[in-house]
Amino acid sequence: MNGEVLIIDTCSIRNFLDYYGFRREGVEVFSGIVNFFVKKIEDGEIILIDKVWGELPTWAKSKIGHDLQKLTIDTSFLFNEVEILVANKIIDERKQRYLSSNPRGLNDELDKYSFGEYADLYLIAYIRNLIDTGKSAMLVTDESMRDDRKLFPKLPVLCNEENIPYINTQNFLFDFYKDELDFSLKVK
Repeated sequence: MNGEVLIIDTCSIRNFLDYYGFRREGVEVFSGIVNFFVKKIEDGEIILIDKVWGELPTWAKSKIGHDLQKLTIDTSFLFNEVEILVANKIIDERKQRYLSSNPRGLNDELDKYSFGEYADLYLIAYIRNLIDTGKSAMLVTDESMRDDRKLFPKLPVLCNEENIPYINTQNFLFDFYKDELDFSLKVK
């Protein structure tokens, strides 16, 4: 890597082991890839924020989860920036669509974003903070650009709007750690 840090989103962590687990190859490869991932978080090359951790309750119960929780970055200092994102990124069309399907729930849903029940806006604010202080940062996400009809746009859309670089989960190990990892595939 070239000094760039990778900030990983919730769905990427959830799907990480599915993409890279190679479970059929046995425990050695599976454990090796998990240990590599945790080491990169320990080294600060991959960043896990607290709001993402809050969306991973099943991981919290595992051994790896116990180790990862200690490495999460507190983002509570970004509350004001997230409030601004909540105000600026919700567009009237989405708000009207949401109100038509859930008239009483709009304020509750906005509070969930502000207080970090959903990590997306905290991810954007955290990466923006890193970039604004001269650091090189990129989001790792498993999300697509496709509109899921939720209150806020998906992470790749937000990244494009905020000029934040991002990479697809399936590619990030191969693109960033190709000199440290060697994968092979045998066809029988």
